[in-house]
Order: sequence, then C-alpha cells, then structure tokens
Amino acid sequence: MISETDIAWAAGFFDGEGSIAIQRPTARFARSYHLSIEQKDWEPIERFLHIFGGSPGRRDSSYTNVGVRRNCFVWRSSDMAHSRWVMAQIYPYLTERRQKKWADALEIRKLYEEGRSI
Repeated sequence: MISETDIAWAAGFFDGEGSIAIQRPTARFARSYHLSIEQKDWEPIERFLHIFGGSPGRRDSSYTNVGVRRNCFVWRSSDMAHSRWVMAQIYPYLTERRQKKWADALEIRKLYEEGRSI
C-alpha cells in the first residue's frame, strides 16, 4: 500500500517536473497518454519508480525551452491503464493547472473514442 506521504511527495514532484502528452493514433497504435519526468538526479526518479512502477530510462540530451539538459534520468508511463492509475493517485494533490492539463487529456481521448477529430 502506498502511503499518503509518498503520494503527496510524488504529486509535488510530478507537478514540478512531469509532463502529460497524448500520442496521436497511428496504424499500429490508438491514441494514448504518456506521462514522463526528466531529472538530473537519479534518487527522485528511483523513488517515483518505487512508488508507482513505470519505465526508467536515461536521456543523453534533451532540448527544453531553457536550453539543453544533458544526462537526464527519465521516468515514463506509456500504458493508458497505468497512466490513469498514477494520475488517479496523485490528482488530488496537483495544482489546478496540472489538474486541468489532465482533464484536457481525458477530454481529447473521449473525443477520439467517439470518432471525432481534434
């Protein structure tokens, strides 16, 4: 069982460092959610991974709006069910801005399931 302290910590970490993306459908894949976090230090990624599972990784460089990050550690969740579960756990602790981003992702997915394009 995940402690409330761990969930609150993870929400704050995700709120500050995480991203929510939606993959466009392709011939092989339906539209899905992608959650990710990039961080220079391994320890917070390891803690998030311990709490929620997911896929760890490493990125040698990534371009951000403030420059280039080198040697980042990455946590990812590309499985829709897992992403929904993670977000259900941390959602109450997220800022309104991040909650809205998740609500928008859910709405986009709903429109896609209804056969409507965006």
